[in-house]
Amino acid sequence: MNHTEDQCAQHRKALTAVAVVGLITFLATLLLAPDRAWGSLLLGNFFALTLALGGGAFVAMNYVFRSGWAVAFRRVPEAMTAYLPFGALLMLVTLLGKSQLYPWTHLDVVLADPHMQHKAPYLNLPFFFVRMVIAFAVWIGFTQAICRHSQQQDKDGDLDHTRRNQVLSAVFLILFAITFIFASFDWVMSLQPKWFSTIFPGYMFAGSLLGGTAVMIILTSQLKQRGLLTSVTDHHLYEMSRLLAGVSTFWAYMWFCQYILTYYTNIPEEAVFFTHWRTGSFALLFPLNLVLNWVIPMLMLVSVRSRRDPQALTKISAVVVVGRWVDLYQNIIPAVVKPLRLGLPEVVIFVACLALFALTFNHAFRKAGPTPTHDPYLTESLHMHVS
Repeated sequence: MNHTEDQCAQHRKALTAVAVVGLITFLATLLLAPDRAWGSLLLGNFFALTLALGGGAFVAMNYVFRSGWAVAFRRVPEAMTAYLPFGALLMLVTLLGKSQLYPWTHLDVVLADPHMQHKAPYLNLPFFFVRMVIAFAVWIGFTQAICRHSQQQDKDGDLDHTRRNQVLSAVFLILFAITFIFASFDWVMSLQPKWFSTIFPGYMFAGSLLGGTAVMIILTSQLKQRGLLTSVTDHHLYEMSRLLAGVSTFWAYMWFCQYILTYYTNIPEEAVFFTHWRTGSFALLFPLNLVLNWVIPMLMLVSVRSRRDPQALTKISAVVVVGRWVDLYQNIIPAVVKPLRLGLPEVVIFVACLALFALTFNHAFRKAGPTPTHDPYLTESLHMHVS
C-alpha cells in the first residue's frame, strides 16, 4: 500500500468512526430528548441532501448549456450525488419521528384547527410518503444515469453518451425543480404547517446551490493540492470563485425577498412565524445568517489573489458551509426545539451526516477516476484561460 492509499484508508476509518459516534449520540439523545434527536437528524440529512442536489444540478446545467469549462473537475460534483440513496434511507428513518417533528400528523391537532383541516388533503402521511418516493426516484434515477453515461464514455469514447446526458439533464432539471418545490414544503416548511410562502422553495434552492458550490470548491481544492486533480488550474478556481460570488448574491436576494415578503405583500399573519427567529435565544442567528452566507464571502472574494488560491478559497467556502448550517438550523430547529439548544446532539449528529457524505463521495470519486478522459469538451476545459 503506497502513501496515498494509506492516507485514504486512514481517512475512511476516521470518517467511519465519526459516523458511528453520531449514531450512538442519536440513539442516546433519542432516549433523553427525542425532539432534539429527530430535529438534528433532519437538519444533518437535509443539509447533506442539498449538497448532493447542488452537485447534481451543477452537472446537469453544464450539460444543458454545453459548457466545457468545468469538465476538468466534473467528477467532483458527480461524486457528490452518491449521497442521495443514503439520504433517502435517512429520510425514511426520520419518518419514525414524525410525531415529534410534524404537528399535522396528530389527529387531535388537525381536528381542533380549521386551517389544518383545510390542508389535510395535502398534508397527510400517505400522500407525504408518495411525494417523497417520487422525489428520490427522480433524483437518484437521473443522477445515476448521467454519471453512468459519463463514466462509460471513458471506456468506449462514444460521443453519444454526451448527447444522451444533454437530454437527460434537460429533463432532470425540469423534474428536479418540481420535486424540490414539494420536498421543501413537505420536509421543512410543514414543520410549521400554518405557515405558507410560495417563495420558500426558491430560497431553499438558492441555498442548495450555494452549499453545493462551496463544498465543490473545498473538495476540488483539496484534491488538487493532494495531486489527484492535476488538470485543474488556477483559472478553474477563479471561475469557481465567481460562481460562488454569484450564487451567494442570489441566495442573499432570496433571503431578503423571503423576509420582506410579509411587508410588501401586507400579510401580517405571516409575521408571527418570523418572531421566533428575531427574538429570544434565536435572535443572534438571524443577522449571523446573512453575514456568513453573503457579507463575509463577498468581502473575502474582493481580493483577486484569493480567487486563485486553493487555501484561500477553501477558507471562504468553509465560512459558507457554516453559514449554510446556520440557515437550515434557523429554519428547522426553532419549530421543533424550544428554547435554543446547541450541544453535542446538534453538533455530533450533523457532523456524522457530513462524514457519511464524505464517505460516499470518496468511494464514488475513486471508482470513477479523476478526469472524464474522452469527454468532447475536455480539451476546451484544459486550455481555459481567464485573464
